[in-house]
Amino acid sequence: METPRGRKWKWDGTLGKVVEIGAKDAPSVAPNVQDDTIPATVSHATDEGKVFTSRSALYAHYKKHGYECTGGDHFTGKGVADVRHKSDREDIVRDVEESLNKIKWGMAPISEQERESCKREERRYQEHRHRQQR
Repeated sequence: METPRGRKWKWDGTLGKVVEIGAKDAPSVAPNVQDDTIPATVSHATDEGKVFTSRSALYAHYKKHGYECTGGDHFTGKGVADVRHKSDREDIVRDVEESLNKIKWGMAPISEQERESCKREERRYQEHRHRQQR
């Protein structure tokens, strides 16, 4: 409700009466101004665990390390989304077989403990297949 003098009033249900709208209730002149502040965000561009509260500083950090914040452009096909994702089953199977062959022939950089674990898993798998064929 507005009076001829420009003062605004509204009904306050908790007080049970009409109260004047103060400056804090009045709409601001520029409601869509966005500052550079963001919630504390850890950068995953490096393993340093740096925390940023400034959007521009975070983006500069990303750029320095060769990354770009796409802001959801990867869903539209713009920006960094030029990488082809392997969702085809044959591609995934081929990648797994290639990785297993590298491990089998000693071409993958793994520790002795991991190598022994792979051998145990392969033996268990072969035993399982042998039981299934009976």
